[in-house]
Amino acid sequence: MSTNRFAQLSEEDKRCLLSSKDSKSTQKGTQVAWMAFKQWLSSKNLEVDVIDITETELDVILRDFYLELRKQDGSMYAKTAYRAMRHGLQRKFKELRSIDIINDSAFKSSGNAFVAQCVDMKKRAGKDKTQGGNW
Repeated sequence: MSTNRFAQLSEEDKRCLLSSKDSKSTQKGTQVAWMAFKQWLSSKNLEVDVIDITETELDVILRDFYLELRKQDGSMYAKTAYRAMRHGLQRKFKELRSIDIINDSAFKSSGNAFVAQCVDMKKRAGKDKTQGGNW
């Protein structure tokens, strides 16, 4: 029996393989969303350990973040970019804590805030660049 059937991977090799599962643009989108979230926390003088915070506390923080999120020039995001930010945070929180901030019922308040902001973007700001679809 051959002993070469199974690779011997170092922890670094495993980490590199797992981190490269997403495309470069997906990785960049996750990084941009995470940086925006961290900048927002800093602007609010919130020192939050995202690993130890409860889901209830995180839901409240995300609710406020979604409602206050703007581009660097202060203008509203297009709905597609706004959705991309949420999905970037989703990937980061899945990586850090294995939690689903989009579908988990613990994040209902932040989810409602996100949807309300999307509706407002479409209705008031005219930033909806998509035709229908999920939010």
